[in-house]
Amino acid sequence: MSFQVTINYLLGHLGKKYSNTVGVVDLGGGSVQMAYAISEMDAAKAPRISDGEDSYVREMYLKGTKYFLYVHSYLNYGLLAARAEILIWQSMHLGSSSGYITFFPAGFLDPNLPYAKVGPIGFSDAAKRACETRLEDAKAIYPRVEQDNLPYLCMDLVYQFTLLVDGFALDPWQEITLVKKVQYQNSLVEAAWPLGSAIEVASSS
Repeated sequence: MSFQVTINYLLGHLGKKYSNTVGVVDLGGGSVQMAYAISEMDAAKAPRISDGEDSYVREMYLKGTKYFLYVHSYLNYGLLAARAEILIWQSMHLGSSSGYITFFPAGFLDPNLPYAKVGPIGFSDAAKRACETRLEDAKAIYPRVEQDNLPYLCMDLVYQFTLLVDGFALDPWQEITLVKKVQYQNSLVEAAWPLGSAIEVASSS
C-alpha cells in the first residue's frame, strides 16, 4: 500500500479523484499484493472477511481527500518472481491504460536508465532468447545480470509474461513503462515504499 501512495504522490495524483490515481501490484518472493483506489460504492461490495483477517478495503485521507483502497495479498503467486517488484496501471482500466513495472535484471533493458517503455511481448521475446541460451554462454550474453540470477532468467521472464498477460489480462502489445525512478519536479526519485509510509503517517496526523 505504501508503494501506491509513493507512486501517486510522485505522479501528482494525490488529492484528486480516485479514478485519476494508479494502482499497484507488488510482487515479492512469496506473494502478490494488490492496492488500488475504488469508489465508495465498490468498497461496499468488497468481499466479506472472516474473524482475524484484515479488511479488503481501507479508508485513508491523503492530501485532504478520502480514498477507499482495495488491498489484498495472494500467497504463493510470487515465488518465481522475486526480481520483479511493482506493476502499476490506471485503476480499474487494466486492459487499456498505460502501466509501470520496476526494473529488474532481465538482460534486455539497460539497468542504468531510470525508465524504459516496452510491452509484455518484450518479456516473451526476451524469454525465448534466454531459454535458448546455454548457462555457460549466459554471462557473455547478459553481462549486466548478476551471476546468481543467470540460472533463473528463463523462468523469471516466462513467469512475468504469463502473469502480465494471463493473470492481469494485459494485451501483449500494450505499452508499459518499466521504472526504478519517477520524475518528480526536476529530480528523479526512487520508486520505494518509505516515502509513501511517511506520507500516510503525516496525513493521518
